[in-house]
Amino acid sequence: MSMEKSLHYGTNLIEQVWSRMKPGELPKLRECKEDRILVIEGSYDYLEKILDNAKVPYTLLDEFPDKEELRQGGQFAKSKVMFVNCDEDYHSSPEDKNLTRENKKSLQEFVARGGRMITTDWAQAVVKYLFGKIRAKENSTDDDDIVKVRFASDIGKNLSGISYGNARPNWWLESSSDMISYSKNSGVVELVESYEMKEKYGSSHVAVGFPYGEGEVFHFVSHLIAQELKNYDESARECLRTFLDLTKTSLKSASTSKLSFGEIETTYTLMHTVLELCRNKMILPKGRELLKGGVA
Repeated sequence: MSMEKSLHYGTNLIEQVWSRMKPGELPKLRECKEDRILVIEGSYDYLEKILDNAKVPYTLLDEFPDKEELRQGGQFAKSKVMFVNCDEDYHSSPEDKNLTRENKKSLQEFVARGGRMITTDWAQAVVKYLFGKIRAKENSTDDDDIVKVRFASDIGKNLSGISYGNARPNWWLESSSDMISYSKNSGVVELVESYEMKEKYGSSHVAVGFPYGEGEVFHFVSHLIAQELKNYDESARECLRTFLDLTKTSLKSASTSKLSFGEIETTYTLMHTVLELCRNKMILPKGRELLKGGVA
């Protein structure tokens, strides 16, 4: 199944579920101005393709905005969400993405005043540089791999849109994906974890988040764009009808007979996660850490 067709199915399902469970939310996202969501272009992950398919407007930038653009009166002063794609520069020359000492405070302030930053894979270096909190482990994947994951809390389950049973989806790890770790009292919230990944690579953390000021930061190991095509167990070709019944949805295309439960479930959870991250509603629990003495 092509990526375009996979994302098309995911959007179709989201439209049906959200019209029933979150009426008006998707149209609201589609009516937002382009500067509300910023996407920092990457060399490996491509979250903009998911937003394109969902028809959610955004602004694509090849580097982080300058501090003048993010502050009051600037071009992106009203931006609320920033997706940071995995990029090779974060392992070698982050200044090429305008991740500089001069820009550090303005990016921290973007989150502190209520913004949301989402990073994937090698962009863990962005989180480490701006906020501390997480760090890369020495172990990383040598080859592409698939591991079984579980939702560490209801927050992770709600983010993915999976509300049925004891869902245990798979997660595709790209070659050389960065494993992460964090301190016990860091305030980081575990969202998705994998015991299988811990056994293989020394870290169970697949998706984490933490509050910062009035905003929040989320990080995902590996690439989100990889999940909709590769993240399913080919040996478990369960009936597509099972998923449609569970979510009370339907797909009219005759070609859906070739889809597996795993394929369509993964596509749906990918789309649901990204769109949830685009909403105004805070995802992490109350009691967000308050900045003392300004932004560090």
